[in-house]
Amino acid sequence: MITYGYAGIALESELELATQFGARVLEILPNWRTFPDPAPLLAQVADRGMSIHSAHGCWGSRSIKALRVDLGQPDEVLFRQSVDDLKWCVDWLMAAGGTHLVVHPGGLSAPDEESGRRARLAQGLLELADHARGSRIRLCVENMPPNAGASVAAADPASRANAPRPEKVQARKNRPTSSGSTVTCWSHVRKTSAASNDAS
Repeated sequence: MITYGYAGIALESELELATQFGARVLEILPNWRTFPDPAPLLAQVADRGMSIHSAHGCWGSRSIKALRVDLGQPDEVLFRQSVDDLKWCVDWLMAAGGTHLVVHPGGLSAPDEESGRRARLAQGLLELADHARGSRIRLCVENMPPNAGASVAAADPASRANAPRPEKVQARKNRPTSSGSTVTCWSHVRKTSAASNDAS
């Protein structure tokens, strides 16, 4: 992973470090607050014979315009801000030549909010997947909470029969699995950590 758009951290030095490590495929951590231009990144990466695999999307206070990015947010205004920011991330990654956007499920630890937050997460992921429909972008949910995949499938009846069961999806952090194609936007969602985690 390299950073991009942060004050005092030159892209050239990040790419040089990646070169020294022998990296050919990169994950990008953009400074979303500044929404850095993806074009120079794509050009410099290509000049070095590298490619961009993924980018870490907005989460928490690392946002573009939202007060806080949280896909499990019950508040309608904050939830909409979160989804809108992550849609910007999808568009940015497409312009940067990447294919996989890492997103976080948001805070799901409060027992009294669990049901509502899981429903929000399902809604948010489906909206993002629909935004990515027809593109090469895949949404890779890092630290997916237990059974959240089932909630997403239930929110989209047409995908229910073909959606992968969460316990069957095996993946390592930031390395999306191939869980089989489906007839709906669920095919744009991947789980990137085998460990369950209820934290944001």
